[in-house]
Amino acid sequence: MKARPRLESFFITILWLMLVLRAALPQGLSTKIGQTYLPTETSAQQIRDTLGPNDAGSYLEVALTWAKLQPIDFETQSWIVRIWSPGLSIIEIPLLWLEKLGFSFFWTFLLSLILLWAFACYLFWRYIANKIGVLKSLIVLILITFSWDFKFIFNQGILNSEGYSLVFLMIFLIGITYITGQDQSTKLILKVLLGFTLGISIWIRHSNDTYLIMLFLSSGFILFINHTRINKHFFANKNYLSIFRMHNKKTRENLQDLNFISFVAILVTFPWRLISTFIYNGQFLQMSSAFPLFSRTIWATPGSESAEFWGTYGSNWACKIDLETCSNIANTGVSNISSNRLFLLAVQAVLKNPFSYIRQRLKYFYENWIPSFLDYFSLTTIIACASLFVLILVIIKILQIRMRNLSFIDLIWLPIISLQLAQLSIIHFESRYFITLRFTSALYLLLKTSKETAKISKEINVLGNHMDI
Repeated sequence: MKARPRLESFFITILWLMLVLRAALPQGLSTKIGQTYLPTETSAQQIRDTLGPNDAGSYLEVALTWAKLQPIDFETQSWIVRIWSPGLSIIEIPLLWLEKLGFSFFWTFLLSLILLWAFACYLFWRYIANKIGVLKSLIVLILITFSWDFKFIFNQGILNSEGYSLVFLMIFLIGITYITGQDQSTKLILKVLLGFTLGISIWIRHSNDTYLIMLFLSSGFILFINHTRINKHFFANKNYLSIFRMHNKKTRENLQDLNFISFVAILVTFPWRLISTFIYNGQFLQMSSAFPLFSRTIWATPGSESAEFWGTYGSNWACKIDLETCSNIANTGVSNISSNRLFLLAVQAVLKNPFSYIRQRLKYFYENWIPSFLDYFSLTTIIACASLFVLILVIIKILQIRMRNLSFIDLIWLPIISLQLAQLSIIHFESRYFITLRFTSALYLLLKTSKETAKISKEINVLGNHMDI
């Protein structure tokens, strides 16, 4: 697939940046900092004090401590890096150093984020626009700047981790999608850079860590059972393995690239896995130790502090659909039951009360898709409705997928979408949690419905198209 001209891609990026600046600075230079309503020249320490104990404030607190080359206090601050991987805090450290030289922390944070998104836009237009169509690509670029997602990323929730994490993830997805459709071999430096961007994305926001592990294991599994003569014996005797038989060299090269890139990403994240485990007593080799918190939250009794705080997001759904089990847990003490046990009890509650579970989740899903969803009519709500329709189409596509017709587009994009849906089936529904899901669903659907991608998918399938070997 031929790339778009460099000059054209640069020109489109500049025009798009003007729309992004509109989302970031709706009142121009007099725009206040999101969540704080402070002037943009406010110091980082004052911003942190105003943010309080929320996510953005906690990230900034760690950054302020590390920027002074001091260790975080184990008693009062270590919980922050146990719950969230500290990538955003690390990004904020050099910005805090620049503040000492007279540069506004907010402006360096915002401009760095905008430049990264501009780079992602350039890559998207140059390498993906021809795959999905120039007109569709232009429409997508325009519409996302009017979405609630961009209002949150660049304005309302500017100091949260979504903006930086998502842009690195998008750079990875754009890059890996492009190279799997090329005839020539991929340069080593490009594969390392793609692995680095995926790893950095997960350093900033740990929630896609499972996606990384799945990419590495799935590509490695398919390569393994195709690798040796001994494994060919399996194809002859195990029909369920024969669908994984690769029939052409390009398929093999693409899988090797994907496996190598995901391995690089794991190496990038490995230092924090060790630090989190052995210094901050986190879960073994995990980027975050937040899972036990969710297991307890879903069983929070009505009227409790947790249920009241997260109630509008549908947090304690397990308790609501199985009051008897919830009462037993409350009598025992939720802190006295392991997180794995609590999760298994929640699964049992879903199996016993499937319709109650669906009603509970759909109610809060609808209410939190974007804030005040459909309460008023605007372009933002129209885009939100369109993105919801896109998600429904993608879910239908996922249910219809067949193993033997799985293409590289599916192998790259479906796991990230499916895993987000799985995570959201458990945790509470904050509107910002849907941002990555909306982006990945929209781009996946555009790629799958494009003629060029369909042509490539027919030529290069991950799995064999027939059972013989």
